[in-house]
Amino acid sequence: MKDFHHVQYMELPRLAAMAEVQWTQPEQKDYAGFTKRLPALIHLYETLGYNYAKHVFDINGKLVADPEKNAFHTELSTIDDAPIHYTLDGSEPTEDSPVMTEPVIIDKSTVIKAVAIRPDGKSRVWTDSVSFNKATSHTVTLGNEPHSRYKSSGPGLLTDGRFGGSSFNTGEWIGFEGKPLVATIDLGSEQEISSVSMRLLVNTPNWIFDARSISVEVSTDGSTFTEVASEVYPQMTKETIEIASHTLTFAPVTAQYVKVTAVTETSIPAWHGIGKDKPGFLFVDEIVIN
Repeated sequence: MKDFHHVQYMELPRLAAMAEVQWTQPEQKDYAGFTKRLPALIHLYETLGYNYAKHVFDINGKLVADPEKNAFHTELSTIDDAPIHYTLDGSEPTEDSPVMTEPVIIDKSTVIKAVAIRPDGKSRVWTDSVSFNKATSHTVTLGNEPHSRYKSSGPGLLTDGRFGGSSFNTGEWIGFEGKPLVATIDLGSEQEISSVSMRLLVNTPNWIFDARSISVEVSTDGSTFTEVASEVYPQMTKETIEIASHTLTFAPVTAQYVKVTAVTETSIPAWHGIGKDKPGFLFVDEIVIN
């Protein structure tokens, strides 16, 4: 840290948290209570002219899937219950934007932005987005367990309407090693569908390969399935880092349950070197049904 101004920023209010931990009896420790008392200390920092980290006043937020409504609802909060203003059209929220007094229901493709506004300023803008399709927010059942390190938030990640970035270790992808992804999506009711798409992360230096095959099966009762589409892909021949997309189209069918099977690379090719003949990883972030 180049100067004391930066040191203060890094230490405050962390020093307050350390004092709380050291001086409070274990049975009385209460993080929520600590955060409620923190604003009073922040006002002291302001009075004394200290430089402190302000991210503690940012919005804590997430979108929670509601499969029964085929929607998401917001869970947004601040440590001091400051008013949260939001927009649903991707524009920057201001003090003229609506105040979130109860969870907002999101049932279509949306970019939501929110900001906490206080008398002494604004928090950073919290942003999230959802891209809807017929699978979005619906229940997913996995036929195989993901790798223990790459379970992420669970099967629901495959239908959460959000897309992962280029890094494999951010929790945005579910990873399988040497065994296929078998995902069954319950659409909630019988619907006409004619395509299934899947996004896969490919990062061969980290043993993450494209699928060797993908198949789609449909069912009206969840027991008897009929295959409607399948594709086979060649073994990869060179080092690659990309996000691969595969779309399988078929004649329109009516189904409530859609089973997608993506087979991973079970024997890494010799050109890879250290991974030769070992099983590869398959990383998936979203299954799109239309």
